[in-house]
Amino acid sequence: MSQVQLQAVTGRNTHQVQLAGVAVALAFAFAYACWWAAGLAHGYGAPPLDSAEQLVWSYSLEASYWKHPPLPSWIMHGLTQVFGPSVALPFFAAEISAALALALLWRLGAEIFGPGRSLLAAALTALVGYHSWQAESYNHNSALLPFQAAVTLFFYLAVRRGYWHLWLLTGVCAGLAMLVKYAALFPLCGLLIYLALDRQARNRRTASGLALAAAAAASVFAPHVVWLQLHDYSTLHYASSVAQPLSGFRAWAANLGEFGEAQLLTLMPLLMVVAWMAWSLRGPAREAGAVASASDRRFLWTAGLAPLLLVVLSGTVARCEILPRWGYNVFLLAGWLALDALRWPADRIVPALRVCVGFNLVLWTAMAILVPELKEAIGWQGRSNFPGRELATLVQETWSGHARQPLRIVISDTWLGGTIAAYRPLPLAVLADGDPARAAWVSEADVRACGAVVVLDRTGGSSLPQPTVSRWLVLSDVHGEWQLPWAPSRGLRHPWGLTTRIAWGVIEPRDPGDCRL
Repeated sequence: MSQVQLQAVTGRNTHQVQLAGVAVALAFAFAYACWWAAGLAHGYGAPPLDSAEQLVWSYSLEASYWKHPPLPSWIMHGLTQVFGPSVALPFFAAEISAALALALLWRLGAEIFGPGRSLLAAALTALVGYHSWQAESYNHNSALLPFQAAVTLFFYLAVRRGYWHLWLLTGVCAGLAMLVKYAALFPLCGLLIYLALDRQARNRRTASGLALAAAAAASVFAPHVVWLQLHDYSTLHYASSVAQPLSGFRAWAANLGEFGEAQLLTLMPLLMVVAWMAWSLRGPAREAGAVASASDRRFLWTAGLAPLLLVVLSGTVARCEILPRWGYNVFLLAGWLALDALRWPADRIVPALRVCVGFNLVLWTAMAILVPELKEAIGWQGRSNFPGRELATLVQETWSGHARQPLRIVISDTWLGGTIAAYRPLPLAVLADGDPARAAWVSEADVRACGAVVVLDRTGGSSLPQPTVSRWLVLSDVHGEWQLPWAPSRGLRHPWGLTTRIAWGVIEPRDPGDCRL
């Protein structure tokens, strides 16, 4: 149907039809994300470590944070201001990030394959664990997904149409992606590699647009560069510490095998559906689906494969360990690549969508119902079933017994602090790991003025672990210990007994009138 016929039938112009399609896609993505988030969150009594970290950091809008760039924590700050902190909030943030990325890439795929085939590609990509059933943590990997997708979409449209505002949007989104995580360089480099490979895309207007995008990205990212210089490049030091060196070919091969095994697991549902799709195409020849242009195929395969190849190449060249989580952002175009490889016909879109929906239902049932029930049946205890509400209640009751002012500060490791903060009706300042360098929003003067509760996990044999937290425990005016009916499992054994020993201390407020928190 031509654009003129479409307008005559619908009474709307093509732009209105496209906007309606985008609105429907966003609504569907939001509903899908909430379905997964609610299913995963209900089985958790405490947030995963990365989510707890975001709840801690989101207390204050900082120019950056000691480990990572600031944008994910800014987003979480806005969410906590609107909805209040909770264990469930990071689940919704993570799933909505993934769903928004898929909706943006559906719009990209609609340009290449049409909206129907692109919907199937999005459904296939949703089967990747990082985009649904393994997306239990809101962290810099999950937060990067929508910005990565937005850069890819706007870059494609800018190259094809040449409009200046599209190049500007490409640059802004690229700068924002770098403010999420420096690993955004990998997909950004993939886009530049495509330009180097496609002669049709290289012209004066594209070069000018690319310069405009680079200037916009630099403007967005420049304040963070200033922060890095003023803070001894702390985020880069952390990134360097994570990349553990490997010695010898055997260590490299073993690490690459572990990385590949982890990625295979997260891709397994997608691979199973793609295998069924390939099998179903056997037999008598069928009319193949529409073939993308050579330039579009070059874009898809370069942008889709380059991030994975660059991750492996960077680890190989640097001779450092490639962590499984580094694969989080390399499979965003997996469904569209599969669709292009299979040349899936239009008359088979609905059956394939039904299979994708069926797989999602099976995965949701397993992760949201069966896994929590299995953990309960075998007595497995992990961070997911930590009694976080009970701990937060003990903290508040203990503080109320020794001070009349509201509790403003907790001093603890990041996970316990984030767990306590998740059960507070209002944001709570956590002096993470007892180190003001890791929590710029709390100073020693604040602790003296406002007072604090110190919380220290003593399970595991050492009487004074975590020396930076222990220092504050020693300075406390009142001490005690709680025992919680929980101990982290190692297999099915509990090496430290069936209870967790939590040492606590109360630092009473010295100058309540000067408390600024």
